[in-house]
Amino acid sequence: MDELSYTSLTGTEKRAIIELVKLKFQKPSIFIIGAQNLSFIINVSRSRAYKVLIGLSEKGILEKFERKGFILTKKGKIIMHDLCYRKKVLEIFFKETLLLSSKEAGTDASDLCLFVSSKIISALDKKFVHVKENTPLVE
Repeated sequence: MDELSYTSLTGTEKRAIIELVKLKFQKPSIFIIGAQNLSFIINVSRSRAYKVLIGLSEKGILEKFERKGFILTKKGKIIMHDLCYRKKVLEIFFKETLLLSSKEAGTDASDLCLFVSSKIISALDKKFVHVKENTPLVE
């Protein structure tokens, strides 16, 4: 993927990544996912979830470990960090500026983090949120 462009991802891959961002926020330490877990999370068959994981692996985002699952690659960690940053900016903006509830802000931020341009994210951060200066991101 060129410079964190998410346009080469399929719709299901985007949904999977959005859900992985949510998971990363909940459990930031160890990050291994398998087809069974992903199929439950994004509500697709196990074989479809496996194909999504393989697709993300082919794009260099995940690395497959036989009988263990998939983990983020270095590229995947960069992408996940970018998406966590995007989610955090949107979530804070929605809560503090638009006065949405924490739950609504979190859900909407997760749903939109892949679809809002980096220019808009940067502008929101600079003008309203200040995540880069004040808020630690998930590692």
